[in-house]
Amino acid sequence: MPETHGLLLWLINTSMKIAEVTNSLKTYIATVRVNGAAIKTSIQADSSYAARMLLLRLYGQGNVASVTAAGSELAETAAGTQVMDAGEQQVKALADQARRIAQQKRQLQARQGIAKAQERMRQVSKK
Repeated sequence: MPETHGLLLWLINTSMKIAEVTNSLKTYIATVRVNGAAIKTSIQADSSYAARMLLLRLYGQGNVASVTAAGSELAETAAGTQVMDAGEQQVKALADQARRIAQQKRQLQARQGIAKAQERMRQVSKK
């Protein structure tokens, strides 16, 4: 019986190694949020579930919008949209942040202008 057990383990181990070599990883296209910007990226994994789990770990909970198997979408992505590397993503994130700060500045200046106008109206109405 021990010989049979050892042979069985050897067969299982060998078949697992063969499966690892013969089953290639699939490519998945995902839309993720990085600093508020939606970005498409690709990842290789055994299954869509594994791809989603890897992306959740990389980008965080709530930042993975969609995961689809690559096919015609991969060709479409390559044809129409450029895939950004980490440096380009960082530059885009900083540019987006600068736009948000500029917008916040304009909003603050507008609120301050309204407050000044309201104060002048109060002074005029007192006289």
